[in-house]
Amino acid sequence: MRSARVLITGVGGIGGVNFVNALRLAESQVDLRLYLVGTDHNPYYIHFANVDARYRTPRHDDPNFLSTILDIIRKHGIEFLHPHPSVEANVVASNKGLLDPINVRTYLPSPESIAPDKAVIVDKMTRQVCPCLGP
Repeated sequence: MRSARVLITGVGGIGGVNFVNALRLAESQVDLRLYLVGTDHNPYYIHFANVDARYRTPRHDDPNFLSTILDIIRKHGIEFLHPHPSVEANVVASNKGLLDPINVRTYLPSPESIAPDKAVIVDKMTRQVCPCLGP
């Protein structure tokens, strides 16, 4: 059986909960065991996702956010970090150099490619003349 250790930030939001649910579904369909660690700054939302361990962290704009995430990564031997929402993904992408030495994968684009909302995404796609937007 394959296994992986995954950290999901913002796990209490709808995107984080859905991501965890998708991972749990995948476990049931393939030969896979995931150890999921979730973080959120909200004391209520942190309990929404079906994770193996959970931690309340500072907000993404707190100077201690990244060091807290790194401590959790080290404590649990995390192999893959899925930061959610986009504000947390931006912090992680901006500091990716801190993750490389501890062999944590993220698969994030450059920080300037991470859009804070759908209107920004549509604007970028429109300027690039994306055919998916139609005439």
